[in-house]
Amino acid sequence: MSVQTTPASTAIPFFGVNEEHYNYGGIYTSVPLAQQAATMSDLGLTLTRQDIHGYDQIDTVANTVIPGLGSKITVMPMIDAYPWDDPSLNGKTPTKASAYAYAYSMAAYAATKLKGAPVVEFGNEYDLDSHNKAVANDGANVSDFDNATWPIWRGTLRGSYDGWRSIDTAGTTKIIATASSGFLHLGWYKGMLTGTQPDGSTGHPVVKTDIIQLHWYPDGGDPENTWGRDGPC
Repeated sequence: MSVQTTPASTAIPFFGVNEEHYNYGGIYTSVPLAQQAATMSDLGLTLTRQDIHGYDQIDTVANTVIPGLGSKITVMPMIDAYPWDDPSLNGKTPTKASAYAYAYSMAAYAATKLKGAPVVEFGNEYDLDSHNKAVANDGANVSDFDNATWPIWRGTLRGSYDGWRSIDTAGTTKIIATASSGFLHLGWYKGMLTGTQPDGSTGHPVVKTDIIQLHWYPDGGDPENTWGRDGPC
């Protein structure tokens, strides 16, 4: 008696590109967008994450990148209203209020230009920013992070979410507003999403997000079996 088996799936175990930098030239602009889209489609990819760091870059993605890639490739904008880039500060250190206002304005503008995007992400790995003190231990606790810069990042993420929702009131676009590097930095999520600061104080404004992102790199090991300083996470 013969037994017929089903061959293993040959599907590629990923679905998108992370991340493209069209706004910064190089291969991202030297290779025509239509050709990039064709290559991604040939590989079975349907999504690309595109970074954005200013109003002009929002316009470029809306007016050039999205139409240039065509209907088969979905662009997920990653909008970074980096608080130290706020021109109104004239080089001064941002505050939680200035960070909120700067992010709110940019996100609201983006929502008008990128209307209909299924997902938008705000910020990128703020927990590892050079303005912070180094993350203590393995980042599994809220107390492992820099209390001085924490309100600035919280203001940025809250302003981003609120700014987009001020335009997209129906919630058509799902928002990622956690901006962590991932790995074992669970304390970042715990604090941002519950209004807790690294100094242990509570009752602060909470960060809203529809989706939680987790960056994971090869040296992070098995994401389903992670071990930190204090044991399994």
